[in-house]
Amino acid sequence: MSAVVGFRCRNGIVLCAHQQTSAAGAFKSNERRITIEVEPHQSMVLACSGLPAETSEFREEIRKKLGNAEIPSDLLYLAVNEVLTDMCGQSPSMDLQLLIGRAAASEYPTLLEFTGKALHVAGDVSFLGGGISPVPRFLAATMFSPQMDIEEATNLAIYLPLGLSPCVDGDLPIYPMSSSPQTSPASTVTSIWPPNATLGLRPSLPPP
Repeated sequence: MSAVVGFRCRNGIVLCAHQQTSAAGAFKSNERRITIEVEPHQSMVLACSGLPAETSEFREEIRKKLGNAEIPSDLLYLAVNEVLTDMCGQSPSMDLQLLIGRAAASEYPTLLEFTGKALHVAGDVSFLGGGISPVPRFLAATMFSPQMDIEEATNLAIYLPLGLSPCVDGDLPIYPMSSSPQTSPASTVTSIWPPNATLGLRPSLPPP
């Protein structure tokens, strides 16, 4: 399964995901694993690991259930849990893991994780899927602080050795989503390397 990683910082959510998928015959291709839903008062970002068909089904069903309504985090949890329970009932061997971030001006950022078996409120850092060595997990545990702002958390995501490949448009698959109404709700990060040359984000981290 593709790796997905999430950070919950004091003013937003940062998600990143491997884009490469394998198909029959050992062919590999890049596929966007993160989608963003932007509403007037809230933004939601979804990072998925697993079968594309099941991911598409979840996106379609959760959009039907939520519509365009602004809902608090506890109701979002209930809606997501209901959709996933129905999907698991229809397909007990479902191959899907999810990180769901919500940022709204009226609430502290929310990060939910579905491990393939159960839905939880995630901690400040979450790793799902496969193919992630212990090194980025250790670095994230050592360097991340929930008091980081969204720029600092994005800079850390770029710095971690996650093996992220640029998308076809040249962007890294890292998506910061701010809960501040003065900030763009969601954006991608342009692929520039090394990380200490990227976007002028702070703090300045040592080279890996």
